[in-house]
Amino acid sequence: MKYLKIENNKGLFRKKSNQWVELDQICKEDILSLLDKAIEDEFEMDEFDADLLQNKAHQIIYTHLYQKFNELITSRSRFKDESEQLYKNAIEKYTEIIKNGGNKKKNGTQKRSKNKSGTYKPQAKKPTIKISK
Repeated sequence: MKYLKIENNKGLFRKKSNQWVELDQICKEDILSLLDKAIEDEFEMDEFDADLLQNKAHQIIYTHLYQKFNELITSRSRFKDESEQLYKNAIEKYTEIIKNGGNKKKNGTQKRSKNKSGTYKPQAKKPTIKISK
């Protein structure tokens, strides 16, 4: 599906509602929506042609969007693999923590243990030595 196009000397983008809007009206949410579509769907766009765009603002915006989306589309599989690996590592980490009953062993420190009532035992205080004269 086409999400960026040049028509009547203007750059246009497709909103979620499938209506075409001029590029100078684009906002952060629109760009995020387009990013989602570029990652998940078949994302098509007209190739940039400065002769077809008379509005300088549209030229600048279209050029940058076209370049960035083109880069994303060409590296989409690598991006998806990296994202999935990131989430996989996080899920494995937290699954392990849950299996250990919420106790996380970190840097060789001992796990805190629970008492019979299911609450954690208070940490032992370090002994203090007083020297009197």
